[in-house]
Amino acid sequence: MVEDDGAVRSFAKEALECLGYTVIAASSGEEALERLQSAPAGVDLLLTDIALPGAYDGRELASLVRASQPGLPVICMSGHAARQHHQEESACDAFLEKPFTPGTLATTIRLVLRGRGDGGAVRQ
Repeated sequence: MVEDDGAVRSFAKEALECLGYTVIAASSGEEALERLQSAPAGVDLLLTDIALPGAYDGRELASLVRASQPGLPVICMSGHAARQHHQEESACDAFLEKPFTPGTLATTIRLVLRGRGDGGAVRQ
């Protein structure tokens, strides 16, 4: 999970861990790439904010990660849903509008992991 806002990152990480997921959290695209390279096993899903500080935004990060893990499911999230979703939907299997609830996060992840993500926006 890649999210530059510390409060959102902590909230989502805790929600995911309560659901039984193992979470590798990062605050930027660069940090995410470093953590993924040192992860003992690959990842099953990339959850990333669209707007990230540094060299890589969420779309670029998704492309880089998918280069080494083709077919990796990607959920993009943003607080600027209407504008960003249209621009970024090709990089996403699903789009999660912030703010979101733990239930919405869990449902989105389950749908994408089951292969039913359609690039559509998920809203509360």
